[in-house]
Amino acid sequence: MRYEIVDHTADVAVRVFGNTYEELLANSVYAAADLFYDTANLYPVSSTIVDVEGHSVEDVFVEALSRVIYLFETTSVLYFGCDVLYLKEGWSASLELSGSPLPEGAEVRYALKAPTYHMIEISPEKGYAFLVFDV
Repeated sequence: MRYEIVDHTADVAVRVFGNTYEELLANSVYAAADLFYDTANLYPVSSTIVDVEGHSVEDVFVEALSRVIYLFETTSVLYFGCDVLYLKEGWSASLELSGSPLPEGAEVRYALKAPTYHMIEISPEKGYAFLVFDV
């Protein structure tokens, strides 16, 4: 299991599992995409490189997930695969995202607007990241 949905009052929250920042980031991208649409039957047919940076690891996660949502809204490609090419303190990351357009007539599960900083926790030491998305 890469993530689980956690009860949250008004938004949607997830606990993403992983033991490194890279694994948590890749699984966070997958979780965001899977919240939009069940990705189990999708196969990657498109890829793009995304570079993000910030002042903290939380900034990198929020920016990366914001880009995934933006790309879906502007290109109609749902990027659910993520290879972290690099992630370094200072904080910056380069990601190779892979994804697919949704099938004709696909229904979106959650219309994610944006990741938030509310209650964000990125902790490879604990084996999880906690993220909240505005819906």
